[in-house]
Amino acid sequence: MMEIVALILLCLQLGAQASDFLFTNKPIEINTSTFATNSDLPINLINNLLEKCSNKSLEDCDMCSLCQNEAFCRQKSKKPSLITSTPRLMTTLDQTNMSPYNSLAYLRSQIDFTCYCVPGYTGTYCQIDINECLSTPCSNNATCIDLINAYECRCPSGYTGENCEIDINECDSSPCNPEGGQCVDLIDGYYCNCNAGFTGPTCLVNIDECASQPCMNNATCVDQINGFECNCTNTGFDGLLCENNIDDCLNVNCQHDAACIDGINSFKCDCHPGYDGKFCEIDIDECLSSPCVYGKCWQNSDRQSLARKYLLSNGSANFKEFAEQILEISLKINFNYSNSAGYWCQCEPGYTGTYCEMKIDECQSSPCGPNGKCIDLINGYRCVCHPGYTGTTCTQNINECQMYSPCAKNTVCIDLIPDYSKATKSGTFYLDGYYCDCSNLNNELYKKNGNRDVIYAGQNCTLKLNACQSLKSKCQHDSECQSILFNSTEQDIMCLCKPGYTGKYCEYSTVFRMDGTYFVQQQIEALNDSLSVQFEFKAKLSIDLF
Repeated sequence: MMEIVALILLCLQLGAQASDFLFTNKPIEINTSTFATNSDLPINLINNLLEKCSNKSLEDCDMCSLCQNEAFCRQKSKKPSLITSTPRLMTTLDQTNMSPYNSLAYLRSQIDFTCYCVPGYTGTYCQIDINECLSTPCSNNATCIDLINAYECRCPSGYTGENCEIDINECDSSPCNPEGGQCVDLIDGYYCNCNAGFTGPTCLVNIDECASQPCMNNATCVDQINGFECNCTNTGFDGLLCENNIDDCLNVNCQHDAACIDGINSFKCDCHPGYDGKFCEIDIDECLSSPCVYGKCWQNSDRQSLARKYLLSNGSANFKEFAEQILEISLKINFNYSNSAGYWCQCEPGYTGTYCEMKIDECQSSPCGPNGKCIDLINGYRCVCHPGYTGTTCTQNINECQMYSPCAKNTVCIDLIPDYSKATKSGTFYLDGYYCDCSNLNNELYKKNGNRDVIYAGQNCTLKLNACQSLKSKCQHDSECQSILFNSTEQDIMCLCKPGYTGKYCEYSTVFRMDGTYFVQQQIEALNDSLSVQFEFKAKLSIDLF
């Protein structure tokens, strides 16, 4: 009774009716735990097995063919003819409603066999692939791929390991410049935390702090890690940025009171005129070119030279004590290098000028006066006195009248003081520093003779002039004849004309008439003296004069 109930329950479980089974006289025992569901095995595989096991002529009903996936099978051999009932017989009553799976369940109850699954499979027939991913072995949101007796974790970026449990340390490959920064591992990445002075994705770029040109005054900027250094060498500057001009004059000794002028990496000694050299140490020898023509050249570069110049310019001639005077005065002179340039020439006697190039003309001051000729000498002069004068400077008049008594009797001897070169008067000569005035002698003759036909002239009034005795008749219009001397020895006459007449012989009248309607031209001889003309006439004119 219990078996029937069990069978009915089985039928209800399998969705079949109890009338679907063909019962034999021998009861059938079915182990329901070995029943397969509709999805366990392929239907074609079941049908093939049922086909074989329904053939009673076969020696064995091979249930091991049901083992899947290379499972190992153990089965007690059993011929189909020994099976109490075959599925084929079981389906003769109602073949359409008899499920192959139910028949398979029956066979399992008749045949003792076991499928031993290879790792990774399970189920009665090892038909079920064990899903190892069900235990969620993969970490970190990895994708689990079920495999045969295994699984594979497909890790998201940044993870590794069998179960993706290992965070990949991207810093292991040392992507960051070890000198430039530290690697910080991230999920599926990293970043480089750069040290000061470095930049770039891998801190490989050393920041060039020199790019902004911080160094001044053409200094060389040397880039360093997180900094820079200014190389001020040969720039003349110092300081962090080479911003401070080095005082190059600090240890410089400019000589001869020269001022040191600081430059850029240099200095200059500003020499006073007359000095040269980098340190103004050279006293320029202005005398080297021998500028003094007639004299000795002295430089102005020391006190003693200036003392010498002072003494000479002040007329000191005490040469015996000259050296002592120079020493004494040099101590008192206010010497200054600013006016120590140049030189001065101590001229030889008789010369002057900046370079003693000019001979002193001692005659320029006219030391000989008007009574002599000055001949210039070197450092002196000589006077050549005119006749009638003597002495060093021809200032002493020679009184020829007293010394020689040169004039004739009844004449006056006049000594020429100081100018013996007066113009000659008629009959009088100024020669040899005296002249003889013949007037008294000639006046006596005029009184005696009543005429001037004979007179005396010449240097000493000893020359008798009597040209009028033979030439008197040439004087016209009642003019008076006077004998004269010319060219020292030749005689001639001079006619003393009356008013209204002129000419050498008074032959020309200074009065003329105009008759008719024309001009009358009157010729007169040119005179040395000025001529005044006086017109006196009466006329009645009908036309203008001009």
